[in-house]
Amino acid sequence: MSAGGATPEIGRLYTDPARKELSMIFQFEQIQLDKKPGGQRWDLKPLYLPDLKCVFSKWQTELEGHGWNSLFWNNHDLPRIVSRWGNDGDYRVLSAKMLATLLHGMKGTPYIYQGGRDWNDECSISDD
Repeated sequence: MSAGGATPEIGRLYTDPARKELSMIFQFEQIQLDKKPGGQRWDLKPLYLPDLKCVFSKWQTELEGHGWNSLFWNNHDLPRIVSRWGNDGDYRVLSAKMLATLLHGMKGTPYIYQGGRDWNDECSISDD
C-alpha cells in the first residue's frame, strides 16, 4: 500500500483513457521511502536504493497503457531532493543532473514545484 491509499490499481482505474475520467494520478509512494516508521515528517532514514527502483518500476509497469502518473521529487512540504538523496556538497550539480535524468526519463508528466528547483540545495539558517 502506498501513501495516501493510492495504488497502481486505483491509478489505472481513475486514469484509463477508455474511462474518460481523470488524466493522471498523483501518488506519493516514492517520497515516503525514507521516513522512519512512527516518526515525524522530518525524521528520515537513509534511502535504500532498491526500494526506490522497485516503486518506480511498479508504477511504470502497472500503469503502462492504462493510466498516467505524475513524476516529482519534492514539493513545498519536502526538503529539496539534492539535499535529501543527492550530494549537495562537492557533487551538487552531478547529483541534480542524475536525479533530473532519472525523473524525466520515465513515462509520466514531470513536475518541478515552484521554489523547488532540483539543482538548489537546502540552505542553512543561523540564529545570528
